[in-house]
Amino acid sequence: MAKLAHGSAMALLALSACSSSSVAVGGDGGGQDVRTSASASRHREGSSAAASGRSTSSRTASEASRRSTGESGRSTDESGTSTGTASHASSSAAPPAPDGPAALNDYTLVFDDEFDALSLRPTGDCDWGSTPAGKCTGTGTWLPEYTWNNRTLSSNHEAEIYVDPTYAGSGTSCTTPLGINPFSVASGILTIAAKPTPPADLGCLMNLPYTSGAIVSYPSFSTTYGFFETRAKLPAGQGLWPAFWLLDENLQWPPEIDIFEFIGGQYTTLEMHTHDSTASEAFGGTSTVPDVSLDFHVYGLDWEADTITWYFDGVQQAQTATASDMNQPMYVLLNLAVGGAGSWPGPPTAATVFPAEMQLDYLRVWKKP
Repeated sequence: MAKLAHGSAMALLALSACSSSSVAVGGDGGGQDVRTSASASRHREGSSAAASGRSTSSRTASEASRRSTGESGRSTDESGTSTGTASHASSSAAPPAPDGPAALNDYTLVFDDEFDALSLRPTGDCDWGSTPAGKCTGTGTWLPEYTWNNRTLSSNHEAEIYVDPTYAGSGTSCTTPLGINPFSVASGILTIAAKPTPPADLGCLMNLPYTSGAIVSYPSFSTTYGFFETRAKLPAGQGLWPAFWLLDENLQWPPEIDIFEFIGGQYTTLEMHTHDSTASEAFGGTSTVPDVSLDFHVYGLDWEADTITWYFDGVQQAQTATASDMNQPMYVLLNLAVGGAGSWPGPPTAATVFPAEMQLDYLRVWKKP
């Protein structure tokens, strides 16, 4: 994803999606909490042993145990990682292992959101005029807006605006929260949905034709190096642009690491990129994968001091050298953009189905012990 400029710093964050009658959004310590009553009974599939090249039976058993006894906690990283509230295993349950080479089983789990609930920071929680910028005072794991109060990437020619249930829009007459909730949680799955903007709300939402969302771990969690993994099912359709990526905690751009992007209707082409101070795109690679709109798949990235390695369902897809400016903490973004005229994926067509849903099973980060 390209970045948004603010003064000399370029940065960005991403947002929200999908309402459901089974979801309640309420304040808990100043944050929004999206919960599900069915999380204890869900069952998640183990990763394919054939794809990863190793058995997943012990991993699946340990995950089933920890999911039935999981509790909310605070992620901890003894290497100086910034942490926030997320879903964690109880002390009696073994944590899950990364879906990659067996050597990664020795890594330590430092952040884990299983999406049994969604903990959002409230709109306006962060002060972008402070020194340093981005001081946030509320609680919640995920920030539902871009840094610098930006809610779309006009530089990317995107057609969506990122909203959350507390967002009133922009403009002097837009003072009451619109109540557009693009998030839902059910059976341990977080859904982020893009859908057409209600006509009555266009004036408060920059006249952008779609609402959508993303979740951003700034300022709750960031880390230098680690293995980042999500299990996701992505939407199909021209103009849709889901992404999983990392940005600099210091709100500078570059660097950026794109763990995955899928462009337009190309849902068998995994896009993998890095951006550093030497080039607008230091590394760009693609890999042919199964249609990611048909089922859940596991996406992983091993970011180390010397190399960055991408994985799909436990199998290595690409590797590049770590750039010299990719040695400071970075935070996580997951979002579903919608292209406009002139954008990389192009705009939706009449055949694109809305609401379009990006489904997330978990977000986990491990580090070397």
